[in-house]
Amino acid sequence: MHTHSSQFFVASTICYILIFRPKPEKKKPRFAIMVHGGAYNIPDEIKDEAELGCRKAAYKGYVILNAGGSAMDAVEHAVNELENNPVFDAGFGSVLTRDEQVEMDAIIMNGDDLSCGSVACVTSVKHPISLARKVMEETQHTLIVGKGADAFSKEMGMPQVTVDDLVTDIARAEFEKFKGYGSVVDNVFNTNVVQHGHDTVGCVAIDEAGNIVAGTSTGGITNKLPGRVGDSPIIGSGCYSDKSIGGISTTGHGESIVKVVLAKSILDYMKITEGTQFSPADCIRDNLDTMEEKVGGCGGVICITKNGECIRDYNTPRMCYAEISQSMPTETEIVNKSGKIVTMFSNESKSGYGRKVNSWNVHDFDSKI
Repeated sequence: MHTHSSQFFVASTICYILIFRPKPEKKKPRFAIMVHGGAYNIPDEIKDEAELGCRKAAYKGYVILNAGGSAMDAVEHAVNELENNPVFDAGFGSVLTRDEQVEMDAIIMNGDDLSCGSVACVTSVKHPISLARKVMEETQHTLIVGKGADAFSKEMGMPQVTVDDLVTDIARAEFEKFKGYGSVVDNVFNTNVVQHGHDTVGCVAIDEAGNIVAGTSTGGITNKLPGRVGDSPIIGSGCYSDKSIGGISTTGHGESIVKVVLAKSILDYMKITEGTQFSPADCIRDNLDTMEEKVGGCGGVICITKNGECIRDYNTPRMCYAEISQSMPTETEIVNKSGKIVTMFSNESKSGYGRKVNSWNVHDFDSKI
């Protein structure tokens, strides 16, 4: 009888605890977005405009994430914003090949299931990143190039454009300038030659569900050989994403990035060093150093880890970037001077184009752009 009473008491106590114990506070989801506008010797006369362009692109993606949207939509729309900006070498702002045509490349990758889509040497659309997404979602392929990519864009009903729609007067002047260089790629990225927009743009985002998406887009290199493809549309080089590790978009000397498979190499390094004193930032720096030592290449990286940590690094003279990461939740809405609700969260926002970080908080972020 005593045994039954003890068992009843224990069972009653457990039931009471399960029913009435305080429920653990549910952690609010975290999200973050990073964009870059290239890593090269960015001229003084465009550095502020380039930084502002990155801010606008990051904010465009942030609005989607803040509303509960997907990392996929955030990356595509942020890169679209960069492709619309003539200060960057992607979409409108692309540069001329040796035969005075435009050839654009792009890639997008879903860290949830490792699906990806990319295009290379496409000539007829303003938003190559959107065409790359179509490849991923509407075909069984991962890469479509040249005339096939142009034909696919028409099949998908995407607006068609011409060379004149994509190339600026600055790009034409740069073409004339670089016609005299024997090794265009080396002179653009691996020296201190000052140029306007000779690099990729890219974005990485993590959404509330924890998925990570990465994307990269480029308008090529001035005076390059027709048909030349660098790292941008190559999976593992131009970008890579695996939500169990992180997402990366690279930028810089394409041939060097391809040789070391930069994006995938960094994530592999992050995976095998997880739990050690070797941080994700160390992994990025080590791989950039390896690329420079082994193949003489320069470039930059943006990365968001599976925990939402935002990291950037580069070994070029400058890199243009912006990031917004969710920080401590607040109880009240934040409103800017015009009365517009900016966000329900306080956020860490950073941007810059050199070693010195320019930062501003969410209270003036919206007004600055």
